Amino acid sequence: MKKRFYIQILVVALAAMLSSSLYYYSICNGLRSTKEAVPGKLNQILYDTAHYDAVFAGSSRVLKNINPLQFDSLTHIRSYNAGIDGANLTLIDILLRRFIQVHHPSLVYINLDTYTMESDSSFFYFPQLFPHVRTDEMSALIHTEPKLSLGRRYPFLALSYMDDYLKGVAFHTLFDPCSACDTLYCHNGFAPIVSTEYQGTSEKYTLRFVYTKEGFKKFDSLCDYCTRQHCKVIFIMAPIFNATGFGSNASGFYSLLREIESKYGIRELNFYTDTRFTKDQFFNMTHLNEKGAVYYTKVLADSFKVIEPISQISSPIPQVNEAR
Repeated sequence: MKKRFYIQILVVALAAMLSSSLYYYSICNGLRSTKEAVPGKLNQILYDTAHYDAVFAGSSRVLKNINPLQFDSLTHIRSYNAGIDGANLTLIDILLRRFIQVHHPSLVYINLDTYTMESDSSFFYFPQLFPHVRTDEMSALIHTEPKLSLGRRYPFLALSYMDDYLKGVAFHTLFDPCSACDTLYCHNGFAPIVSTEYQGTSEKYTLRFVYTKEGFKKFDSLCDYCTRQHCKVIFIMAPIFNATGFGSNASGFYSLLREIESKYGIRELNFYTDTRFTKDQFFNMTHLNEKGAVYYTKVLADSFKVIEPISQISSPIPQVNEAR
């Protein structure tokens, strides 16, 4: 009797694992096919083969701040916004290398947040990456977020990290594959913040950087790759509201950055403390609203006109304020 009971438990467990694994794979298949929202954007970056002349890479300060369609109308080229919410340097590195391989841009804009060069320990909303970890390029993500390995070894456990949003996007793909209905897809990856109400603090802000030499070493490797692929690289620093000065560690940060800029002939467009961006253009301290994005995109487009011939036009290492 006991033996029969244990066999039944084992059969039920195996059936549950099998059905959960099949459900997981069906979700991943739907997410790899969708053109909806950020899962669809990842598919465009990783698998689509459309040609773009320029790409903007970085975190939400690219995703929400730069309108590629407006940029294209002013520069007469074709660009794509490859910004991803919360993207750290590891994710930026992998996605940008893949984008260059399949889309062949000649101009690469990389946004630098004050924390871009910090040590990576995980990914913001990592479950959205599950559908892609089986590819050679994306499997490297597992080194930073070990939970992603569940998608390769124990899919029935990986399913527990798939939330209703991802399941819903995968489900929608079966019944509504219309990409023309998705605003992110139609705007070449741009997701503006339409609110006109400022949500952040109005206090003065001193810029302080979080970085490691290992982070800069990884970043140097990315810039080397871009250069070897005949891409011109431009660093951009999106504006921060009421950022009026630089903390005591800014000199170290900019000294390491200048070495990379000099090594690869990279131009820097630094708007961290640009006072042209006023409070009515911000949603919070670090993100522009739609009005601000329109102006910021125009400023970037205007700078495009003087890129050729490209040269070292970065600002000097800023004077720093002592930590308060």
